[in-house]
Amino acid sequence: MNENCIDPTEIQEGDLMAYVDGVADEVVAQHVRRCPACARRAQTLAELGTALAANLYRHTCPESDQLIAYHLGELGGNEKLVVAQHLRQCPHCARELAGLAREERTGLRERLRAAIEVLEATLVMPPRATAVREAPEGTRPELRIYQAGDVEITLSQQVVWAQPGRWDLSGQVRVEEQEPGMIGGARVELHRGDGLIAIALLDSEGRFSFASVEPADYDLSLLWEGRDIQVKSVRVG
Repeated sequence: MNENCIDPTEIQEGDLMAYVDGVADEVVAQHVRRCPACARRAQTLAELGTALAANLYRHTCPESDQLIAYHLGELGGNEKLVVAQHLRQCPHCARELAGLAREERTGLRERLRAAIEVLEATLVMPPRATAVREAPEGTRPELRIYQAGDVEITLSQQVVWAQPGRWDLSGQVRVEEQEPGMIGGARVELHRGDGLIAIALLDSEGRFSFASVEPADYDLSLLWEGRDIQVKSVRVG
């Protein structure tokens, strides 16, 4: 027993193994809990036992390449059934497979982020006179127009009379040399801080709207053709 044990004659190796297995009597358990040397020894035995059990358990496990092939859907027939049955019984392979899935999702997100061009729209001043004339009745006349390359985003607000303190935020997207229908279905996201509040899809005329929005500062993202066009700090209300 370790010479730093508070009572070297009290605890034997078998007692520590019983403690690790959860079957030690209360005298042994109390000693290990109050003796740093024996607690360290018990931890070492536990880690050794876990590693040994994993190695023995995995002796009949599929190879990592086989798990990867299973994850990618490349196995078929009886081989696929055998691996699937094994995964239901083996926590070690299940964890490895989950790790493969996480790595794949992380890699996919990174590839998607790298492929998306992020553009921040700038506020165009003054608003176009034609845009003001097109403003729907009851909206604020001072339409805000944002530009990012060949994309123009016009925003307006309208009070929700049935819900005091709420606003409908609407907009229209125009792209130079593009018919409105060509961008229909593109996604617009409304963010507040780090939270996603709502998602809208452009209609065939490039219009979108968010109903009953609380007064606050918001960010909008237009996701279209590999671009994330961001409109920052849109004040509603």
